[in-house]
Amino acid sequence: MTDHEGGGRTGAALEPVPVRGYDAPMALRWRIWIELTRPFTLAPPLLGMVSGSLTALGAARDRLTTSSLDSAPRLVGHIALGACLAALMNAGSNALNQWTDLANDLVNKPHRPLPSQRIGGRETLILAALLYVAAIAAAALIVVDGRRETLLLAIGGALAT
Repeated sequence: MTDHEGGGRTGAALEPVPVRGYDAPMALRWRIWIELTRPFTLAPPLLGMVSGSLTALGAARDRLTTSSLDSAPRLVGHIALGACLAALMNAGSNALNQWTDLANDLVNKPHRPLPSQRIGGRETLILAALLYVAAIAAAALIVVDGRRETLLLAIGGALAT
């Protein structure tokens, strides 16, 4: 990292930028929000939902009818929505976890957005809530045979967190 004559800083693309609170430009805010959700942890629940769905389909293959196969695009859409639901729920949980573990992160992980004061506690909670709402919205779109079990499970999961 080097300093320019004007006081600017350059460095690695993912290097934390010492901008605090709402002073950060929107492009930087997005980067902070993404960092807060810890995106590398989102792949396992996303892939788990896809593999679990495909496994369930394989187990139910004897009960699949021609009419159920005709709705394959809807089925693929439901699996994609379920995968998005899992990733969004995990992202919200990651943001909430960083808020609840702030005291530990101040000591052990001071580079994270919240302990480094690149984002405030209120903004972190708002982001977590919005991610949970987005996950529940995705669940609301998954309706199988007029039933909304996925929505109830997503609401339960959000409340349990």
